Amino acid sequence: KRIRSLRSKQAVTDDEAQKILRDFDPQRSEREKRKNIQQSRRLYPGSKKHVLYDEFGMYMHSGLNLCDCLTKDCPGCHYPCSKCGSAKCGHECR
Repeated sequence: KRIRSLRSKQAVTDDEAQKILRDFDPQRSEREKRKNIQQSRRLYPGSKKHVLYDEFGMYMHSGLNLCDCLTKDCPGCHYPCSKCGSAKCGHECR
């Protein structure tokens, strides 16, 4: 009896899984959407909505070499950048 009850429970769960998977489209799943977003971020890492600095590290609004704190006389109040060595870069290299 115990084996029969286990088999019937397994059959019920298999039927439920088949109902769920029948309508499942892996190309339109949330997991696939997240994967595509992450891939586009890796392919285009420099694409930003708000660009503050030009390619030389100058603040575009004023043309000055400002620190990320935007204080005019600041010599650089951050740890040296791992990419360029400047103390004027904040958490991201400018």
